[in-house]
Amino acid sequence: MSESEERTPEHPGCVLGIAFGLLLVAALVAVSLFAAGRVVEDPRSFLEETFAIGELPFELQFVEAVQLPGGDHLVRLAHPDHVTPEPEPESGDDPDPAPSDAKKVVSYKPPPRPEMTPDTPPTEVFLALYEDPEDAVRAFRSSGGGGSGGRGRGSVEMSHDWNQSVQMDGGDLEWGELRAGYLHERKFEGETAHDEVRVNLSGKDRYCVLFARWPTNHAGSRERVEELLGSFSIKSD
Repeated sequence: MSESEERTPEHPGCVLGIAFGLLLVAALVAVSLFAAGRVVEDPRSFLEETFAIGELPFELQFVEAVQLPGGDHLVRLAHPDHVTPEPEPESGDDPDPAPSDAKKVVSYKPPPRPEMTPDTPPTEVFLALYEDPEDAVRAFRSSGGGGSGGRGRGSVEMSHDWNQSVQMDGGDLEWGELRAGYLHERKFEGETAHDEVRVNLSGKDRYCVLFARWPTNHAGSRERVEELLGSFSIKSD
């Protein structure tokens, strides 16, 4: 099969899975599989063994790359303002209330739906290169959310008050002469939301998934990911 006839695996979905899902990718930065892996000295040169790389959009820059114990590799790109991960929010717990003998009726009020800032670029990108093609498939399909494990596409009205992932969009993206599986998820956490887009860049002799992440309450989009993918192409033999 020629490169022009390649097609990356399809079937986007919101299946609870393993490896590099929404929560795990966040954990990679905070806790760090990067610390557990063997450092790759030149992330760009390493990635250029697989892809031809042009000028990166959105002021993204190569930050680090590691080889994990199982042989998989992880490359991280970030905007200069987001090289250091977002800090965890401080606890907003109120001091212990004064004791009271009065019985109170507590009514449930869901948190307000986050107001998402539209048309912004991702500020953090991971490219995970796997030794096992099944790991790439699972990573692309996996959902890090709780609750239903991802409701039907775009069902925000039903689920914004739950700590869970919701599939916002999915399908295929045009990637040069190829098509790549695409999945856009939104992870709700109370009054905040985090968008992640996964793209399956796997093909002949490569098993790779791209993860693009947006800042808190900033909406991801297919168009921004397509712009990002324009910087990567399959190397000619």
